[in-house]
Amino acid sequence: MVENEIATLQKRVETALNNISSAMVSDVCHLSDTALLRCY
Repeated sequence: MVENEIATLQKRVETALNNISSAMVSDVCHLSDTALLRCY
């Protein structure tokens, strides 16, 4: 159960970060090829 809760929290955090910093992330993607790999 703990592992499931952690996975759920991770998904929520990822979703929140994607919603909040999507513009920032896209800027970073354009600046760095390595970051670009992480964006997809």
